[in-house]
Amino acid sequence: MLRWDTSALPDDATIDSALLRGYVTNTNNQDGRSYTGEWYNFGDDGIGTEDYSDTVVSDAFSTAISGITASQDNEFTLSTLSNVNVTGTTGLRTHISGGAPTVGLNQVNLATFDNTLYHEPELLVNYTKYPNATYDASSWLSGDWHHVAVTWNNYTSNITLHVDGTEVASSGTPFTTPAQASFLIGAGSAGTADWCNCTISEFRISRKALTAQEINHSFSKGRAFFQNEYMLNGSNYAVGDSLLVEYTPKDSNGLTGASVNSSSIRIVTSLDASLVQPSEG
Repeated sequence: MLRWDTSALPDDATIDSALLRGYVTNTNNQDGRSYTGEWYNFGDDGIGTEDYSDTVVSDAFSTAISGITASQDNEFTLSTLSNVNVTGTTGLRTHISGGAPTVGLNQVNLATFDNTLYHEPELLVNYTKYPNATYDASSWLSGDWHHVAVTWNNYTSNITLHVDGTEVASSGTPFTTPAQASFLIGAGSAGTADWCNCTISEFRISRKALTAQEINHSFSKGRAFFQNEYMLNGSNYAVGDSLLVEYTPKDSNGLTGASVNSSSIRIVTSLDASLVQPSEG
């Protein structure tokens, strides 16, 4: 039985994936059984005899013991991720499938939390902190041009998405970019997939969050500019360019910090698709 304090996760986090990692000291698999994991809410009163169960449940994971290697770390991919508790304790209760052994011993032993020789069991969680403001572009036709704008304003805790001069989605949570992180244009967050099958004619960034009226005006006029706005087009950037964007951070109390962090913006492309290419703006 395992449990971790996962209350440090953001309350609005979306859990993308999770792993149980543990050092397996030894295994025995005489009956060809599976090692399974069950999500279990221990609460805050510790683990007692009443928390143990003979009923095998595998809603967290199920792995054949034959695929587990003793005397090294093993990772078990977890499912039903809604059971990761972002406000308290997350627990796992593990079992050996198949009931009482018919031939001999069936077991999987992990190093305990107080073991000084091997890694203790870890719960590794990947999550997205803020929800996305999304828009369905499936109706867009080849050859058509569209104007896309995103604003973020941490003073009002708001992100807005505008398409062709009209707000189409918003998210009522703050937006943060960690120092030295990369903000990719034309690809997914890892820069290895979800390529934008399009040509980007212009990219503009402003020192302030434009209003809906200003964005609509920019769309209607095509080249309307606002104070402190900088435009990138085919004449002043190329695929592979790395640009530096500096911003003043805002702390958890809503106060603007004095230091300036930086993030890089990269213009990316893929050899497999003619996706993000600068053109004459």
